[in-house]
Amino acid sequence: MKFFLKSQTPNERYSFNVKWDQFGNVVHRKSIDTSEKILIDAFEKIILELLRIDKDVFTMIELGSNQCYYSIMFKAMCKHFKKSSDVFLVEPNPAHLSRGMENFSMNNYNGYFNSLIIGEKESLKEDLDVSSLPGGSEYLFGCKVMTIPFRQFVKNNLNENCVDGVDILHMDVDFAEMSVLESGKELFADKFFKKVFISTHSVDLHNRTKNFMLGYGYNLIHEETNNVVGNDRLLVFSA
Repeated sequence: MKFFLKSQTPNERYSFNVKWDQFGNVVHRKSIDTSEKILIDAFEKIILELLRIDKDVFTMIELGSNQCYYSIMFKAMCKHFKKSSDVFLVEPNPAHLSRGMENFSMNNYNGYFNSLIIGEKESLKEDLDVSSLPGGSEYLFGCKVMTIPFRQFVKNNLNENCVDGVDILHMDVDFAEMSVLESGKELFADKFFKKVFISTHSVDLHNRTKNFMLGYGYNLIHEETNNVVGNDRLLVFSA
């Protein structure tokens, strides 16, 4: 068994690199976003537990993938433990998408990249227009990226290959949490996602998101109610 030093970053433990941080800054290849350490630690712990399952291929969806750090970490951990992985990434901002793809490329990883907005337009507009995002919904809808419901995204990309569901759903969608969830409620009713990480962006959205997931029978296994994860709150659920 290989022992790791506590001072190591996940990048060092699982031999992966990054070039860009989430703000578009060039960083040291083994760096992590220290403001997200709580989430990174929780993510690593759950992936380690997941990889004990006796199967060959593990799957993940990352919505709001930005620099793709979590998908890269997921693939690196799967590789480290000699498991295969498929990751499906969604990012509507072209600059963020490009950085994430470059981070993937420098690790010689493959992923299914999508330039999309996930959700329903009316509910997206409602939540984004009361958000603190510059321009609210006007920014997203002005970028001419297609908007599709979450159920449609899964049907288009995963249903045939993931009959047993998706192992990890990771969401950081900047005030669009509820629109994503409600546009895929059938998936949550079926417990299609085994572990779900959701960054939340207001007290109201945190509570609504939590109630939605609990209402569909998910178990809350980690919660941060203050803005301590990259200025976000955090919910982690298990099916």
